Amino acid sequence: MFYLGQLSNSIFLKCIFQLIENNHDDDDDNDDELVLSSIKFLLSLNLRFDYPNQNPIIRTLIAIIEQISCQYLIERLILLFNRNIDPIEHK
Repeated sequence: MFYLGQLSNSIFLKCIFQLIENNHDDDDDNDDELVLSSIKFLLSLNLRFDYPNQNPIIRTLIAIIEQISCQYLIERLILLFNRNIDPIEHK
């Protein structure tokens, strides 16, 4: 069992962001499922924090902004918002 401190570790979160950006391929359903599951994890973890300055996801994004573009993550989030889909509840 993992603890919130382990799941919100900035090194772990950076790996999740890299996984999302480096493993998206429109032709491979397995990669797409992995990316979507990673996005769902980030969104679920995000719900645990009320304030942005206490949110390890936001802090990690700020720290890695020069290293990782997170363009694909942003595209997927916009797509989900435009479709009015809650990815945490949608299967």
